[in-house]
Amino acid sequence: MKLSRISCQVFRTNLVSKLFQPLTLAPANSEKVVGPRDDSQLSKNQKLMLDLGIIRQCQNGFFHVLPLGLRAMNKLKNLVDSHMRNLGAQEISIPHIVDSALWKKSGRWANLGQEVFKLTDRHDRELILNPTHEESAADLMASVPQLSHNQLPIFLYQYSTKFRDEMRPRCGLIRSREFLMKDLYAFDESLDLAKQTYDRVSAAYLKIFNELQLEAIRIEADGGEIGGLASHEFHVACDVGEDTLLVCKTCSHVNVNPISSACELCNGTGHRKVTTLEVGHTFLLGDRYSTPLSAVFADSNNVQQPLSMSSYGLGLSRILAASVECLSTDLCISWPTAIAPYKIVIIPAKDGSNEYSAASRITGELYAALNDVAHLRDDVIIDDRCRLTIGKRVVHAQRTGYPYALVVGRKCVQEPPEIEIIEHAPNAAPFTHSLPIPELVDYFTRLAPARGASNEAAGANVEAKC
Repeated sequence: MKLSRISCQVFRTNLVSKLFQPLTLAPANSEKVVGPRDDSQLSKNQKLMLDLGIIRQCQNGFFHVLPLGLRAMNKLKNLVDSHMRNLGAQEISIPHIVDSALWKKSGRWANLGQEVFKLTDRHDRELILNPTHEESAADLMASVPQLSHNQLPIFLYQYSTKFRDEMRPRCGLIRSREFLMKDLYAFDESLDLAKQTYDRVSAAYLKIFNELQLEAIRIEADGGEIGGLASHEFHVACDVGEDTLLVCKTCSHVNVNPISSACELCNGTGHRKVTTLEVGHTFLLGDRYSTPLSAVFADSNNVQQPLSMSSYGLGLSRILAASVECLSTDLCISWPTAIAPYKIVIIPAKDGSNEYSAASRITGELYAALNDVAHLRDDVIIDDRCRLTIGKRVVHAQRTGYPYALVVGRKCVQEPPEIEIIEHAPNAAPFTHSLPIPELVDYFTRLAPARGASNEAAGANVEAKC
């Protein structure tokens, strides 16, 4: 009886054979992949995610996100959720489509570019497919009667699919026409308190990037059409990025002017150019939206005052793709440990081998034991394609980016039985070692979920290295 059938009868088991992961494979005696595509025009993340069944292109600028990609995205959302909860933020959902009247009140309607989708309903009413939600968030607060200063601050966030009529989509999920973002809108009773909120959220963003094993560069930025009193962008160093920053070799200050001859901070002349990709943006808005949209609260003297507002965005689709772009090799995906679709893949012996029977039994026991570890629950998968050699499945595991591959091979029939552990970390060669089963389970029990190293305080410029 096949391992997959045994496992399915005993456990609710994750199996590679049942995983929808359509691969793009090269035909025999050919160096080119199947299909009418020019690989020279594809970024590393796009090629890897297409070839390994993480995403599938639907049409130009639009992609299906497949099960492994969606697991990674959901883990990224869970990571962001934890930091939003630490800030005291509450999740909501804002409509994608709103009446143009809100945007006309804020003054942004007249300045909308061609990349924003506008539409008209059956009553000839002008609508907009929201690219950002500052107006909607301010209007929501304006609808709350008798909002008191005692209820502030209020932090509201959401995940929303955004649409942008990109002229030239590129690099897969890095610049697509449909993408997922996390938006946070904060409301304080004074500008001073809003500035404190701004620093807290900025610090949380740096922690998120650290947990993704991506060091972030935070730079002052133009507020653009969103406006406000201050604005900062978060960048990661990335070869397919669209910006070039000058990093001072003396003090690590980032000069955004690419023709600058001296550091703006220390006046040093030594610098290096870093190609970066924007992955987040923050805005200190003050009353930019609360005044025109009448979002007010009653202060301690019961006098109506405009809410002091700030907004924050993270491009989750872009962060996911940028993580793959920065951490992977040309042949193998390396996920940030925190968002790897599965932490562990178990690879049992090949069907027909001398150790197959023992390996089948041990694989089931090992899967159950690892799923009893709280931080590994539903984070283990078995590569039950036992018609394939162990070597072929190890290569597949490394290309897909599983952080740990557990090989239940020849050593499983020795006394005591041992399991081979292949650890696959970003920017490092695979590390292989073996442990008896009880020690292996203890090893993974003590291996707490990966947390990024602490970053510098918000407001500092942090040099990124990929």
